[in-house]
Amino acid sequence: MTAQLASRQSFRPGKDLLWPICYWATVAFIFAWAVWQRFKLPLDPIADPDTWGYLSPALRKLTGAEFGHIQSRNFLYPGFLYLVLRCFGDFRAIGVVQPGRGWVILTYLATSPCLCPRLVSQSFPS
Repeated sequence: MTAQLASRQSFRPGKDLLWPICYWATVAFIFAWAVWQRFKLPLDPIADPDTWGYLSPALRKLTGAEFGHIQSRNFLYPGFLYLVLRCFGDFRAIGVVQPGRGWVILTYLATSPCLCPRLVSQSFPS
């Protein structure tokens, strides 16, 4: 005689563990692919007509003038550019650091409990 299984979960051991592993493996693959694609491009930043409004406050501060608003921009992105240029001293660093900033924000959004409460609670059990 064979005994009956107590529940359906006995059929699929580790079922709850598979989804978070697949999710994070996919996220890691997408990030790795994005890094690969980014570094295939030249590192020189591309300028457009909006560039001066963001870059001017950072350059003014680096040359000794006071950090001021230009073209009604807020201080967050010009401040970010100032920190990057102050730390690295090269415009090509903007092209490297800025995607990293985007990855940090994307990772935060992907793991934010307010956006994906079910996924986060499954991935990070308390």
